[in-house]
Amino acid sequence: MVRGFALEFFFGMLAIAFTSLSGPGVFERLGLGPSRIPWGTSLVLVGGTLLLSFALNGVYELAGFGDDGAFAQFESDLAGVGGWTVVGAIVCFGLAPGFAEEMLCRGLIQRGLHNRVGPAAAVGLAALVFGALHVEPTYAVLTTVLGAYLGVITLIGGSIRPAILCHGANNLVAILTAAWGLDIGSSAPGAVTSLAFAFVLAAAALGWAWRNLGGVPNAAARPEIPPGGLQPGSGSDDV
Repeated sequence: MVRGFALEFFFGMLAIAFTSLSGPGVFERLGLGPSRIPWGTSLVLVGGTLLLSFALNGVYELAGFGDDGAFAQFESDLAGVGGWTVVGAIVCFGLAPGFAEEMLCRGLIQRGLHNRVGPAAAVGLAALVFGALHVEPTYAVLTTVLGAYLGVITLIGGSIRPAILCHGANNLVAILTAAWGLDIGSSAPGAVTSLAFAFVLAAAALGWAWRNLGGVPNAAARPEIPPGGLQPGSGSDDV
């Protein structure tokens, strides 16, 4: 756990260090300011992220990697643990990656490339780096898809806060289901239909948020935006 936390700390510090080279306002440049996504919509996107993760893990298992892949090892290491071990796992494998990997991938890389290569390419490149961080080739491909989903969420919100929330929630559910021995995999009858339905619902959640908020806001994800340059939604319900 300590090694994992140290690695995530390194990712976070790397994002801050490189962003600081372009001038002041690191907080805003990394997209840590308020988003324009209301809490209700953010919770829908959390649900979409969980559904997408469920579907991707199901594909991973159906492809034959469920017994000896990286995710299987993760579940095995956490199976049956409790108390402070679970708390440590939540901090090291839940909260730390949620912040650090989003700061690096959606903050430094996606926002930094937004104006240079365009939003779609920036989302894609950041997603590829996100996938590469997960090392194992097959699992890296699947996490790249999840990274693209989080990238679009960042585009919609003009901030990485909703992506941090979705990423952290996804990791938290993975930790708790592994620790409690809950099987939500793809072995049940009708698994393919369930996975397809999960993909559709995840896409619907993202599409609904996009339509509700009118797509990408003007000047979203631009690293040169000064403090206060983004225009988050009114009220206190924004993430």
